[in-house]
Amino acid sequence: SDNEIVLSNLRTESEALLIRAAVIQIGRGRIFPSQLGAGLKFSAYPASIIKDADSAIPLIEAPMVELMPAIREMENILIVGGTRAGKTTLLQHLESERIQAGKTIALDSHAVPGQWAGQSIGAGREYGLIKNAMISLISLMDERHKKRTGGVENFEEITTIIDEFTLLPGYLKEIDYNVQKYSFPMLTEGRKVKMCAMWGIHSDRAKPMGLEGAADLKECFDVMIYLKKVKGHYFAICDFGDGKEDQRYALPGPYRNGSANGPLSLPEPEPEAEAEAEGDSILDLNVEPENSEQVVVDCYLETGSYSKAFRLLYELENNKSYEGAIGGNQTAKIKAILDKNDIAHPAKAL
Repeated sequence: SDNEIVLSNLRTESEALLIRAAVIQIGRGRIFPSQLGAGLKFSAYPASIIKDADSAIPLIEAPMVELMPAIREMENILIVGGTRAGKTTLLQHLESERIQAGKTIALDSHAVPGQWAGQSIGAGREYGLIKNAMISLISLMDERHKKRTGGVENFEEITTIIDEFTLLPGYLKEIDYNVQKYSFPMLTEGRKVKMCAMWGIHSDRAKPMGLEGAADLKECFDVMIYLKKVKGHYFAICDFGDGKEDQRYALPGPYRNGSANGPLSLPEPEPEAEAEAEGDSILDLNVEPENSEQVVVDCYLETGSYSKAFRLLYELENNKSYEGAIGGNQTAKIKAILDKNDIAHPAKAL
């Protein structure tokens, strides 16, 4: 009929106009195709990364969702990001909310006064205290599970915060403690007795966290938050267990310390046997720099020495001491990664 012909023509003209508009916006760098085929979809670039200075059309920032409401109910949280990406600030915001519901305890070898609202253990690189706290937390978890079998359920919530997990397994290994003894039980059994974990780390691989053997790292955490920076703008991408989302999340602003809770009463750690031998390394310094460069930077900043940084990195990724000599090849790799990341070091200053 005539009506059907008119409707068909209108539909064709409308589709042509939409296609033309999409092509124009793609050409201006504002949108990109995010799904091809019959269900063609487009997504918008944030204004912060659009380069279209000649356009008279105002740039509109793609909307971001606030991060805190999206993760507020999560129990075990992993925050992944490089140096100065905002891991500590986000952990502080999360702690300020958790502290309203129970106790928080931060295991932080580099903590400064007032950094954490709750109890802090290990400041001044006291890794022995961190080891004892981990052992005590596992003992407390065991006690709670025994009470749970008797019908007790009303436990006080305890959240353990570890700001920089990357270097921790290596240092604890030096004092004969395998961090895996803490990591596995706390992540897999703690939530049943209201003991949760919030960790910051540079990589989501299992090795740096002492979680070798985990079938799927995602199963240990309710959410993995990846902190990103594009053109000076910070945001987060989340993985709630089914892969990283395209959605960008807005990070909270600067943190102001709240009131601290009282110290957590932990059972005294019992003497333990020597740590078990670990499996073979899954990473060495023969990989391309981008695979481990953040850890290399942290090792150098921690030690201030090329040779010590190499030894520390080797120990972190192989769980054993480096017995050989440090040659020019290893030192050159350290220097190259420092230069690539604009980290000042003695060789660059000469």
